[in-house]
Parts: sequence; structure tokens; C-alpha cells
Amino acid sequence: MKKEKESRAVKTPHYGPFPKYLQIRDVIVRWLSAQKVGERLPTEMALSDKFGVSRETIRKSLKRLEQGGIIRRRPRAGTFLVRLPAKSPDHRLTGPIEEFKDLGTTTVAKLISQGPVPAPADVASAFGVVRGELVYEFKRVRLVSGKPLLRLDAYFPLSIGRKIARRDFHGELIVPTLREIVPSKLWEEYQQIDAIQAKGALARQLRLKPGLPVLLVKRLFLDAAGNPVVFFRENFRADQYFYTIKLSQG
Repeated sequence: MKKEKESRAVKTPHYGPFPKYLQIRDVIVRWLSAQKVGERLPTEMALSDKFGVSRETIRKSLKRLEQGGIIRRRPRAGTFLVRLPAKSPDHRLTGPIEEFKDLGTTTVAKLISQGPVPAPADVASAFGVVRGELVYEFKRVRLVSGKPLLRLDAYFPLSIGRKIARRDFHGELIVPTLREIVPSKLWEEYQQIDAIQAKGALARQLRLKPGLPVLLVKRLFLDAAGNPVVFFRENFRADQYFYTIKLSQG
């Protein structure tokens, strides 16, 4: 029976959100756009240290740029810019918020509200509790260059939420703080993606006209025992953000 389960697991497709090499490639392209043709790029090791990723990820990012004729590698001499990259008409961000800072994008968070609330239907379902049972809610807007990128709705079991409330976030990310509060290892159970329309408070807080599209990503984190720790609703402005998924090969 165990071997049968392992066999099924091997055949299960893996869908990894946010291929990091694409994020880094976009950051490098933006940097190259401000350089001069003939400029020498930092080494793979230097780029690996800068972005906190493996050299393999950097190599993958640079390979796409080389195939596009933007850079050229010269044995024992280095990698050079041979053609300025075309300016992309799409300046939206992608990838997990947790990695924005490492990739050179500064964000600022503004708290909207916090406190115990009756669990909405989707939160109750994720936590396995009765709808209306009290949970702890945080709502805040995260801005990039002074413009709203998303409104985050975070829901916790009351005991965890009250511990979070005693921390002074200063706009810091929730998941790293949770890892300090919850002794057990955390893991992400799922992500659910949907398209909704901006309306009411959400439209006002994201500075959108009612009816414009919003990308909604729901995420559930559990502890090692399978207990719910936090449920997120990430409401992104569709004109500021897009979602990417890396598909496993073979």
C-alpha cells in the first residue's frame, strides 16, 4: 500500500507559483535598460548573492536574455550588454509579496482595521468552524510608490490573532512574524485564484472605479499538526499585478 501511495505521488503534477527566474530576469532587464551597451554584468556569484537565489536560477535568467540577443557571454571575459532591452509595455509586478524587498521593490503597509469579527463563510470553511464563530481579522493596504497594490485581509484563530496584535508590525510581513510566534513549522495548504469586481470599501481603498477588475488570491497556512494558522485574502489591483505559475516538466 505504501509503495502504491508513493507511486501516485510521483505522478502527481506539481504547479509551483511564481517562477523566481522570471522575476529576477525582469529585475535584471529593468536594470539593463538604464545601462550602456558594452557594460559588463556582475558575475553569476555576485547576482546570486544579491538576490539570495542559487546560481542555477541566475543562469536560467541570463540564458533567456542571451537567447534574446540582449547579452553575450565571452569566455574568461564575462557577460556584456550588447543590445538595450525593449521597454516592456507591462510594468506590473508578479510573485509573492514576501520576496519583493529582496528583489528591490519597496512596499509600505497601511493598517485599515483589526480585531475579533464573526468568521465569514470562506474563512469558516477554511478553519473548519461554524460560520459566525469569532476569529481575529487584520485588514491593511500595501502600497508601491504611493499607489495601492493590494488590500490584504488576514484571518487568524483568536489565540494567534491576539498574539499578532501585541506585535508592532511597522508594515512588516505577517508570515515571518507568524514563524516566530507559532512554535510549529508552517506550510501553505493551497492557493485559490479568482477574478472579482472592485466595489464599496475595496474600490475606495484600492483607488479603483467600481466595476474594475481585482485579482483575488486566497491562501491557507497550517501548522505541522494540520491546524489552521492564517487565512489570507489578497486583493490585487489587476493593473498593478499578475499571477505566474511554473509548471513542472516531464
